Amino acid sequence: MSLTDLAEDKPSSNVSNVWIGSRTGLLKSVDLIKKVATNHYEDKNYGKENEITCMCWKSPDKSGMLTAHQNGIVRTFQTVSGNFRSDLSTRAPNVAEGERGTLCSIRTTDDERIITASNKGNFCVWKHNDVTAGDDTITVQTGDNLSCLDCNRGDNLVACGGKENPLKIYDLNNLDAGPVFKSKNVKHDWLQLRVPIWVTGVQFIPQTSKVLTVTGTHNIRVYDPHSNAKRPVLETRFSEYPIVSSTMVERKPHQVVVANTHGDCAAFDIRKMKQIVKSYKGSKGSIRGLVSHEKLPYLLSCGLDRHLYVHHEGESKPRQKVYLKSQLNCLLASDLPIEETPEEESDRKRKVEDEASGEKDVWDELDENANLSSESDTDDDDDTDSKKAKLS
Repeated sequence: MSLTDLAEDKPSSNVSNVWIGSRTGLLKSVDLIKKVATNHYEDKNYGKENEITCMCWKSPDKSGMLTAHQNGIVRTFQTVSGNFRSDLSTRAPNVAEGERGTLCSIRTTDDERIITASNKGNFCVWKHNDVTAGDDTITVQTGDNLSCLDCNRGDNLVACGGKENPLKIYDLNNLDAGPVFKSKNVKHDWLQLRVPIWVTGVQFIPQTSKVLTVTGTHNIRVYDPHSNAKRPVLETRFSEYPIVSSTMVERKPHQVVVANTHGDCAAFDIRKMKQIVKSYKGSKGSIRGLVSHEKLPYLLSCGLDRHLYVHHEGESKPRQKVYLKSQLNCLLASDLPIEETPEEESDRKRKVEDEASGEKDVWDELDENANLSSESDTDDDDDTDSKKAKLS
């Protein structure tokens, strides 16, 4: 599918299927049915410094979203109006530029708090009304090189990890007590060499107490904080490149989809783990954003090859492929339909045919008027010739 990447000041945003954050700081929305893509930005608030590193929905109704930027600013975007509403600065003014770090994850809680994680090794819990760090802001040091964070809304738990920073789980109601769970590194490999700790993604598994992680050493691991085991209870490998994105399938809580830096993407059943359920093709670069549609059997992905891919869960090849000009970091999917129903498709085709026939009638009418005009001119010439003959 070929889409035109437009830049509009006040687009009709409430019909967009997908929202994508780019390295150029532009928030892109895509209407997959009308085949229209739109750029959303504010003057002077786009460019490399404003790169969108991560994003999340502001509330479960998906009427707004939060975008985290390279410069440490979190912006609130309203999907209905298509405008940015407010900013939250996550950087303390007395911190040097080189020590500020980059926001790597952002989440929200049921009580309307924002959680931001920095690759410098800390995550902060904010209130929505905060504009700068204050007394109500809580900062938790988790270790260096933090790369991912997830929040379990129901239990008020936060899980995080990074490079040489093992999986840790915190209770938001008692952050001062430290982590309630801290994983232990896996055993040495078959050469009796230490396996590096490199957590690149973490997610709470729906309807369970378990946590799933993906790693830069191409592993998929499942941890059970309620068991005595500090090591993973289930584990498998995928390909031979770092896994950088993953998503749980809401309609199938036992299924996870992962993608790596080589463009490989596959679905796994976490009850079996050793067997790939389905492989998805199409991407030619690192897949940075991966989302499973909550209500429909579709998988959406984007990455450094500048394309948005839409896969049906049962098909390896993408059904839609959208070129969006910029390198892409993250995405969110609305609850709107991805494709037209047969009835909508037939209505659209009928409307196009009616418009085409209407245009044809207009051209026929113009041709008839032109013929009448030419005949009238001929009659006038004949009358003129007869008058000249009488005068002579």
